[in-house]
Amino acid sequence: MEYYVGVPLPQPLDYYIHVVRRTWGCRNKSDPHLTLMVPRSLLPNRTERELTTALAGIAAQPLVFEVSINGFGVFEEIGNLHLVVDRSDQLVACCKAIDHAVEGILAPSASKYAHIPSPHITVLDRLPQKDLALALAQLGPYKFGPTHLQCSTLHLFKDGNSTIGWQIAQTIRLS
Repeated sequence: MEYYVGVPLPQPLDYYIHVVRRTWGCRNKSDPHLTLMVPRSLLPNRTERELTTALAGIAAQPLVFEVSINGFGVFEEIGNLHLVVDRSDQLVACCKAIDHAVEGILAPSASKYAHIPSPHITVLDRLPQKDLALALAQLGPYKFGPTHLQCSTLHLFKDGNSTIGWQIAQTIRLS
C-alpha cells in the first residue's frame, strides 16, 4: 500500500485547477493539493495506524508558511504538469518533519526527486508527451501571485485502485 501527504488548497486555486482538469479532460486520481511527501510504500510488518500516529506527532504546533508559486514545471517521465512552489525555510522544515516522522514506517521513495523536498501542486497528470508540451505552452504564460496558505491540516492519502484513485486515509489537524 502506498501513501503520500498533502495540504488542501485554498480558493480560488482549488477551483482553477478543477477547471483546467475539466478543460483537458484529465481525471487526476486525487483532489488538488500541495504535495509535501511523494508516494511511498508501507514497510512490511508496519501498519497504517503506526503511520497516522507518527504523523500526528508533528502536530505540536501550527506550521504556517506562505506559498509562492513560480510558474509551471513538468515531471516528464510521468506526464505531470505542476505548479512549482518555492521552497521556503518553513516549507522545507515541514517536509523534513514529515520525512522524519515516517522514517522506518514507509520505504524510501523511488522518485528521482526524493533527495530534495519538492513540494508541488499537480495540475494535470499522466499526459502523453505531446499533450504535456501543448498544455505547458497554453498554460505557461498564466501568472500566479503569492498564495497565502496556513497549513493547519494535513491529509494522508492512501492508494486506491485504478477506478477509485487516492483516498484520504486520515486528516491530521495541527494545533
